[in-house]
Amino acid sequence: MNAPLPGSHLRPRGAGADMSPADVDPSAITTAVAELVEQVDALRGADSDELDLTSLSRQTELLEQAHAVLTEALEQIDRA
Repeated sequence: MNAPLPGSHLRPRGAGADMSPADVDPSAITTAVAELVEQVDALRGADSDELDLTSLSRQTELLEQAHAVLTEALEQIDRA
């Protein structure tokens, strides 16, 4: 009897059939995440000692985008 693969219930049928881990470009992912983190660092550096909720909100959005980039890359590898 064939054992199911971990995470196989998370992908749609046929998804990733034509993908391989080589389709994920580590340098593109690294660049995208680095650019987002640099923007966070720039916002943090521009902040004064006071708490700026607008800046904090923007930093949160940028970090969530970086997380999404990394999560999508892992999902692509998992589907391959």
